[in-house]
Amino acid sequence: MTNCELRCDEWKPVRWFDNEPIPVKWPDEDSRQLLRDPVLGVLSARLLCEEDSLQVWLALLMFTAQFGGVLICLVTTIFILLYVPILFIFYQKKEFNTVHAYQFMFWTGIVNVGQLIIHDITGLMAITQQNIIYYSINKIFGATIYAFWYAMLLLITVTNLNRLVSVVFPSLYDVIFSNLTIKIIYGVTVFVFLISWIVKLIPYSNYVFDEKSFKWRYGKNDIKFFSRSSHYIGTYSTIIEIATSTVVYSTILIYILKRKKTMKCSEILLTTQNYFVSLVLLGGFIYWEYADIKGDGTVLQHFIGIMIWVMSNGLNSIVHIAVNRRVRISLCGLIPKREQSCKTTLFLRTIRTIPV
Repeated sequence: MTNCELRCDEWKPVRWFDNEPIPVKWPDEDSRQLLRDPVLGVLSARLLCEEDSLQVWLALLMFTAQFGGVLICLVTTIFILLYVPILFIFYQKKEFNTVHAYQFMFWTGIVNVGQLIIHDITGLMAITQQNIIYYSINKIFGATIYAFWYAMLLLITVTNLNRLVSVVFPSLYDVIFSNLTIKIIYGVTVFVFLISWIVKLIPYSNYVFDEKSFKWRYGKNDIKFFSRSSHYIGTYSTIIEIATSTVVYSTILIYILKRKKTMKCSEILLTTQNYFVSLVLLGGFIYWEYADIKGDGTVLQHFIGIMIWVMSNGLNSIVHIAVNRRVRISLCGLIPKREQSCKTTLFLRTIRTIPV
């Protein structure tokens, strides 16, 4: 980075670190007057350098991994604090835990919070620029977030199909989503998680976080079959989820417009929530496959990719609160009322009832 200072005797800017003069174009008289300004003069001298001034300012404004780590930690912590009470409500309240769609969204939230916690830890690694955990633990975290991703895609796909059957084929809902079917779905989800997790725990098949470049990467010594298979399976799994959501919500929209029917408020809320999540996954897929430079990109590019991942994990917490009134009411019910305020109100009411 070039830091130029103007020599009053020679009118030549120099570098702080080596004091080597940088060739400049001699200014005219108007420019000389400007250069005498104690503040603007330094800026003008910098712009007169024959080196590319744009690169200098880009270097000054360079996005660092430490700054990205701070943002990731901040965003993930907010999402976790919002998500955990919502999951508690889904688990405790009968109006939520008896509905299959909310059950799927509960388990989707579990895997999302798991991913957010790991993102939070990697943010700390980026801030300190040190591998604060052993490589083996980094490998376990990578395998876990890798497996959580596939479990999340499966649960979101099932939730989308649940919305399709509930709106378009309500008479078949109890048959398709019977208790046996629900158990099979959960069993398949656990199976997908375990297989994905074990694959990334075996030697020469790694998925670790690099705090220097701010990205998740496969191991340098990995067997190419494992790394390529992981990439293609992840890509096609995301495509399947996006294609399913596109077909589902297009069918629902056509069905409503053609039949001129209206949806219940609860159905609208559930469908809207899953629609937003699918949009984020679509945007993430487009960025990861086309916008993000393959191989060695910049820290900012890797940060955007991880931030999209974080948003896909935490968006549901925002959507739940924004569009679902019952969730908001339940969250307000979790806030303890001040006992002193209640006692004061009771005392005033007692005074008013005492006869004078």
